[in-house]
Amino acid sequence: MSAVPVNHLDTMAPPIAKTIQGRSLVIGLIFSVIAVGVELFRLFHTLWLDEFRLTLAGVLLLGRIFSVWNILAYAAGILLAVGLDRLDGSTLATETPHSPS
Repeated sequence: MSAVPVNHLDTMAPPIAKTIQGRSLVIGLIFSVIAVGVELFRLFHTLWLDEFRLTLAGVLLLGRIFSVWNILAYAAGILLAVGLDRLDGSTLATETPHSPS
């Protein structure tokens, strides 16, 4: 009995695992757009919006200042989550137990 090389585990993944991997990319993209949109919304100022941002709810929901570092932090977190999700779906879920020889 020959051993299956590690790099061929993805070809053995069940169809549901491949579908979940594709969905994790789409979900990651959606959350990236939302995170960047919220961060860019901080550049928009009106009197009522600035008053709302001074409240606790405004700070928690919208924040007060724009920061490129926040966008980079969002991107790093989303990439990490998508990467871990893809790793879980492509290797851990498709590993088969080895039978004793």
